[in-house]
Amino acid sequence: MDKFASDLVNGIVGGLIATFLTLVIHRIWLNIIRPWYEERVYHDAHFEGVWTATETFSDTTPVEADTFTMELKRQGHHVTGTLRCIDGPDKDDVYLIEGTFNNLILTLTWVPENKRALDRGTLAIKLVENGKKFVGCGAFYSNETEKVHTSVFQATPKA
Repeated sequence: MDKFASDLVNGIVGGLIATFLTLVIHRIWLNIIRPWYEERVYHDAHFEGVWTATETFSDTTPVEADTFTMELKRQGHHVTGTLRCIDGPDKDDVYLIEGTFNNLILTLTWVPENKRALDRGTLAIKLVENGKKFVGCGAFYSNETEKVHTSVFQATPKA
């Protein structure tokens, strides 16, 4: 019986060590090696930083617009950041953004930082004028109207 108990404990300990090593290697791969490799092979535009953006809601009466400060961070083709509304109907709202950048087109989804808010949306914007401006359009769900609306979006680097 002692041999059986010893073999059982050794098997359990070995399994736990193997699982732990697998999880550690997986984390190292996802958080260190893969981002490093993606950055080494990235051959697209560098646009990360702070931008000033305007979003005009074309299907509202009267036509309204929000002005944002958009902070973008890029790792390979993956983009994250924040949109802070500094003027307009959504003044002082903060949105978290995430998306990808390929072939000069940045596709983003945004959600309010406030977890209780239901509004959310997407942006499809293109980097134009040799990296001096983003232009495109968006679609978003409005809490107030309970509809999906469209918008026109422009952004320039903050001076």
